[in-house]
Amino acid sequence: MRIIFDPDFDSGSWPGPLGGRDASAGEAWVGPGGLLGLLETAVGAGGPVFSAAERAAQLISLFGSIEGFWSRSAEVDPFGSARRLLAWRDSLVMSGWAGGGAEPRLAQLSALMAQSPAGFPDRLLAVNALLARRDPGLRSLTLLSPREDLAPLWRATLDLLEARGACIETPSLPPAAARGDLAAARTSGFAPEGDGSLRLLRPVGVLAAAEEVAAWLASRSTSGVTLVIGGDPALDAALRRHGLPTTGAAPSIQDGALLQLLPLMLELAWTPQDPQRALELLSLAASPLPRGIRYRLIEALNQWPAVDSDAWRAALAAGLAELEPARREVIRARLEVMWSSGAAHGAACSVGEIQRRVEMLRGWAYGRVALEPPDVADWRVAATQCGTLLDLLDRTGLAEISAAQLRRFVDEAARDSTLPSAWPAEAGLRVVGEPGGVAGPADRIVWWNFDEASVPGVTRLPLSTAERSELAAHGCALPDPGREA
Repeated sequence: MRIIFDPDFDSGSWPGPLGGRDASAGEAWVGPGGLLGLLETAVGAGGPVFSAAERAAQLISLFGSIEGFWSRSAEVDPFGSARRLLAWRDSLVMSGWAGGGAEPRLAQLSALMAQSPAGFPDRLLAVNALLARRDPGLRSLTLLSPREDLAPLWRATLDLLEARGACIETPSLPPAAARGDLAAARTSGFAPEGDGSLRLLRPVGVLAAAEEVAAWLASRSTSGVTLVIGGDPALDAALRRHGLPTTGAAPSIQDGALLQLLPLMLELAWTPQDPQRALELLSLAASPLPRGIRYRLIEALNQWPAVDSDAWRAALAAGLAELEPARREVIRARLEVMWSSGAAHGAACSVGEIQRRVEMLRGWAYGRVALEPPDVADWRVAATQCGTLLDLLDRTGLAEISAAQLRRFVDEAARDSTLPSAWPAEAGLRVVGEPGGVAGPADRIVWWNFDEASVPGVTRLPLSTAERSELAAHGCALPDPGREA
């Protein structure tokens, strides 16, 4: 097998294995996640793969029994603290840290992480251990990034692959042919002439940008390769209006109406219940309550903006009276869950109360999946979001949770959810997720979301001089922020 590797290829690569050919076999263009998966299969490594959210939730369950420098922060934001600690630990392990240390914070972090779920570095360590006695059958590996830019743990993997007979090359990619502004932009003191080879679009908003880009592409020749870096549903909608292929970009979680059900339902777990949140929940197109009851409750809120007012109770009674007896009992049970409140504002709410609400919503969502409506994929995503939240809460072992902490958990549960694309990916456009995925020339490149917010910052581990010295003495080569930048 021949592997082409680059740290940015997990979100797509160009030109990829085909590279102008009609067919390809035995070649793969992969990033860190893809290469790790191939090596695990080749050497027979395996086991459960935990998401970042699952690892953080499991770590929260250890905060109560293990004291450390993180304890006060974990009381306020357990999920954020767990995520940050895992990021620090993973970065240290990728840099060569084997755990332990004389410095107090390193010793505390090592003791905590000894009981935490395995992550990416642990999987790579397991592969390295097996490479010492198993041949993965990899004969050619091409690095499109300098070997010295890779983490020490990856460099150790490459050394083991070479010992197994793999030929590892790091070729220099030739610069793509360019003219005019596109060529001059590589030099200092660049002053654009406006020859059209390089265009920077500064629109008033994303919809205007999408319309301009789609119109420009529609005016170009259909020959050659058009490559899109990024892309989103707004761009796809504009491309479709202009009769062009779409990229298949998935919408943001915030754009999914069904995924707003869960946060609104949980906002009402505190008393007094916010009538505005109640109105928003009742106004959604989909709801566990029948339309007749929702309309009556909305009218009651318009008359008297309070949950459980006299008008509210009358509206509920009238709505329930119209239902058949069997259905009436089902809806009555849902109402009891939706409009009961577990804690006063500012106080922590019982996790059991939160789970009761989520279970009700998940059961209803799976019921809609069984009916197979046209948007069954959306219902599956909503049910999965509920299931993910229940799993995270169960892993933490928490008995109570504050409103702010719960919002963080809901965000984490939605982060791994993927809504179905409004339009499929169609032939005619090539797409990569990151600019680093471009490893060859294309006739036209659209760098969507070319802004500062799309570029992650370079972080430096908050270690003291003594901690850095100890790590260096044990062979841990920390990343150089200047080189990364």
